[in-house]
Amino acid sequence: MANENALYRFVGKRIDYVCQSEVARGDVIVVGSVVGVAEVPGTTGQKISLTTSGVFEMVTDGAGISQGAAVYLKNGKVTKTADGAVALGKAYSAAAAATGATVLVKIN
Repeated sequence: MANENALYRFVGKRIDYVCQSEVARGDVIVVGSVVGVAEVPGTTGQKISLTTSGVFEMVTDGAGISQGAAVYLKNGKVTKTADGAVALGKAYSAAAAATGATVLVKIN
């Protein structure tokens, strides 16, 4: 028997977000423990959609990252260190230990 209390609403690839400040398209925003990427720019008080799934290219903190590693978001950059960071997802590519390096990350 189906659980009548759990009614399907939507796929869940996006979350609504009311901008707390100016947001640029592509900004990474944390809502509680959910990470989202802004689909469009927004101004303070405006509601926009954040994409909460998919693979994105992001800048690292300069530390080397192995493909498949758990990665985190700290100070707007991808890091492999969990201390003081928010869980971001999994590295879909490796990243060199270099300033300005990028890595592919499957978020959430």
